Amino acid sequence: MLGDIDDIGSVPKSLLHRSVVKLTGRTSVQLLDEIEVQRATEGVEGFTSIVLKVRVPYRFDDQEETRWVTFFVKRLPVDEYQLGLVVPAQFFLREGTYMEKFLPEMIDVSQGKVAVPIPVCYAATYGGLDDAIVLQDLGIEGYRTPSRNYQSSGLDLEHCEVAMEALGRLHALSIAAEKAMLSRTNQGWLDAFPVFSRDSLWYEPKADDPKPFFEDYMKGMSSTILTLAKEIDGLPTDPTTMETLEKVLRGMVPTLCHLLKPNPGGRNVVSHGDCWLSNMMFRYEKDEIGVERPTDAKLVDFQITRYCHPCVDLIYFLSLSTSKSLRGKHLDKLISDYYKSTVDCLNTLGLGSPPWSLDEFKEDFFGPYLMYGVILRTMFFPMLLLGDDFTPSDAECFSREKLLEFVQTGNANTILNRFRNDTNFRRQISDVVIDFVSVALSGPISLAEVNNN
Repeated sequence: MLGDIDDIGSVPKSLLHRSVVKLTGRTSVQLLDEIEVQRATEGVEGFTSIVLKVRVPYRFDDQEETRWVTFFVKRLPVDEYQLGLVVPAQFFLREGTYMEKFLPEMIDVSQGKVAVPIPVCYAATYGGLDDAIVLQDLGIEGYRTPSRNYQSSGLDLEHCEVAMEALGRLHALSIAAEKAMLSRTNQGWLDAFPVFSRDSLWYEPKADDPKPFFEDYMKGMSSTILTLAKEIDGLPTDPTTMETLEKVLRGMVPTLCHLLKPNPGGRNVVSHGDCWLSNMMFRYEKDEIGVERPTDAKLVDFQITRYCHPCVDLIYFLSLSTSKSLRGKHLDKLISDYYKSTVDCLNTLGLGSPPWSLDEFKEDFFGPYLMYGVILRTMFFPMLLLGDDFTPSDAECFSREKLLEFVQTGNANTILNRFRNDTNFRRQISDVVIDFVSVALSGPISLAEVNNN
């Protein structure tokens, strides 16, 4: 029963009723009392939201038969500290707007010819303290998140190819839907959905702005990177080098703020924003010898969606979901796969090619936006590589202590301890830090440099 889940909150029954009505297409729906609620996912679930699997019994007014449907429901966290982080960042306002208002625009423009790579949203309430989003249970259709082992090893080429195809469709539908809205209302996405005009994570605060979500994290990680750089054999540690590295690290946040703004050349889409393997669900089919192969992907968790250059999503995915080796061998192919998917989708809808060529896209990707990948790998890959030390498989273990360590220090003590005692962890983190130092010494990351490019 809903009332028995005090530690994970409740789900408004009115929202579930709206969801069943939308699912069935019938208003004569009566919800029954035996609603079943359980936690839906493992690991980081419970950090910026609570994800529930809700099994709802119902019947139609003119029938006695009891029917059941299962939804995924995202709720605000119940912990006061988490609420103090999540509410000012407007995560639910952003995702609720995306799911309830933007997603229908993409569904309409798809004309049933292009599969929308997002779960169905049945109902949402957002912008208050009772926020909840009711979503399709993708598991019923055979979708699941990839193995947690991929967080350390990176996805294989097959998963990446499927991800690029899905991401191309997502961006193409954003382009198509914006064209349709412009012709209908003379409004673009930022006019229609002003919540997308300000980034939820990366901004330089003004007097009345809330403290940026990752402010303390970035300071803690910057200190950790400097410490690691001093302990890796072969890296220079003279005062001039360390001063340069500190300058580069201080420039990371303003650089992110700049790169994540709408592209001034007009090469923009409503992006996912947090596009990495844990926010993708794959469907698998067995081949002729019984080996499971990924055949399709859907994206979930749109809490930091933003209007920006499409390179941002690609670089985010490739930086945090693939190995350096795979990128070295297949990066050009994967970019081309993504672009082909975008073109195919737009052609299917009779809209021609994207408003930028493949060569122009690559020029942006390997130009100023590539710096985005360097920053992401440096600041976030060490935390992701912690695995169970950060996101335990038992979600109940994601304690207030772990949350505070992450937000306030960037897991500094845990990262340093693993680095000094785990050979494999040390090797992978060393690669990241060496790459960062190489970029920093060849040309410091700064807002001025990005603007010049």
